[in-house]
Order: sequence, then structure tokens, then C-alpha cells
Amino acid sequence: MNIEREAMTDLTTLARALDPGDFRQTLEKIALYKWGDTSPLTPADVAAMAPATIEAEVDDLISAVAEARTDAIGPFFRRLEGQGTLPVTICIAALRHFRILHAAATDPAGPSVGIQKARVNFKQKDAMGRQAGQWGTRALETAVALLLETDLTLRSASRAPGMAVMERALIRIAMTRR
Repeated sequence: MNIEREAMTDLTTLARALDPGDFRQTLEKIALYKWGDTSPLTPADVAAMAPATIEAEVDDLISAVAEARTDAIGPFFRRLEGQGTLPVTICIAALRHFRILHAAATDPAGPSVGIQKARVNFKQKDAMGRQAGQWGTRALETAVALLLETDLTLRSASRAPGMAVMERALIRIAMTRR
């Protein structure tokens, strides 16, 4: 299969954002979609085959956390839980988001330039640029440390309910923004 460079970048981003099983299903869906088609795989093809609903909901949740909208966190969690989203999926997406914010906030050229350097969905660049400027470096380091600790808890043999652990961590992060 011939794959355009931008489409490969989108596939790599999906591989990082999705659980391995979800990513495998997406690749199978793309393979079936392109069966017998000799044209190269385009970013539009990848976008059409990518799971949109859960990813959009998770992105909305993480944006609410990064914008310190604590009242929106609970309703997002209920919807994601109802869709069967795993707490580890939310944690991975949040960790990726806050690492990007940290890298942008510590960029010598400034947060907005740092976000432009990051591989971020074009729909999120403006919001993430604002978020990177609103968080202090220490608060972002605290958020990343808390997410790493939460990830370890979720992947351990802990008997704590995963969604409750994840929700609590995100509320704490939202409350740490300066």
C-alpha cells in the first residue's frame, strides 16, 4: 500500500493515542477500505477511518482539565464511562497533552512557538497555545508527575476503581493551574 507522508504522520499519531487493540482495528478498517484501490492513502482517508467519537470526547475532557473547568469533568467522565472508555486511555491522552504543554511552556521562543513545533491536531493548536501560556512550568511539572503516578496506580494490582482514580487526578490537576 502506498501511503502519503502526511497520512503516515497521522497514523503515527493515532498509534500513540489509541489502545493497541483499537489501533489494530483501525488499521484493519483502512486495509479493507483501500482493498483494490491503487491510489495512495491520504490524511483524509485516515481521518475518515479513525474512531472520532471517543477521541473527541477524551480531547474535550482533557481540554476542560487544562482550562480548569472542574464542573465539566464529571459529566465528561460519565459519558466516557458509558462508552466503555478505559481509564488508562484517558490517562495516556492526558499525559501526552500535558507533556506537549510543558514542552511548549519551556520553549525558549515562547509557548505559542512551542505549540507550533509540536505535532498537534490543527483543531487543537490555538487552544493548546493558550493553555501553555496559562500554566506555569511548575504546575505543568506537577500535572505530569501526578499523571505518571496515576498511570502506575491504574496499571498496578490496586483494587481502587480506575475511573474514580483517574477522575480525582484530573480534578486535582485542574485545581493546580495558577
